[in-house]
Amino acid sequence: CSNEEGGLVGAYLSYDANEEEWVRAGKATAAGKGNKCGGMKGRWHDHEKRHKAHDNVDDSQYYDLYPSKESIRSKNPMKAGLFENLQQFVAAGFAPNDATAAQFEKDYASGGLFFYTSDEKASVLRTNFSGKLGNQKFSEMVAYLFELGYDLALSRS
Repeated sequence: CSNEEGGLVGAYLSYDANEEEWVRAGKATAAGKGNKCGGMKGRWHDHEKRHKAHDNVDDSQYYDLYPSKESIRSKNPMKAGLFENLQQFVAAGFAPNDATAAQFEKDYASGGLFFYTSDEKASVLRTNFSGKLGNQKFSEMVAYLFELGYDLALSRS
């Protein structure tokens, strides 16, 4: 990864530079492994591949609305813009490490940042997040919390 913020995990925003508007919130929670970038930059790279694809196998509205100019989907008159005009901004970023995850797992009364009942904490720990164990699940939930908050803020209705 070439920049410090690119390796952070958390929530990010997509900005359409042509229309000068925020179009989407997303989250990135995978840490980089080996030569593969993780975090925000790795997630954006994953998006780039999907925007460039000639098909949209899961009919994601995001990839249909903002295809890459390299995709045959860019000829669609219903598109909102092109992927090349989107910019990624870190909305809420944090280091993908055990210290951060441990901080997110702590209840506010114990010096943490969030309030958890014992039932809520147990529910998070029971949740199956692919590749996430123990307190890493709290980092996943915090990233999702910020993504959801920004999605609601960007909602047009």
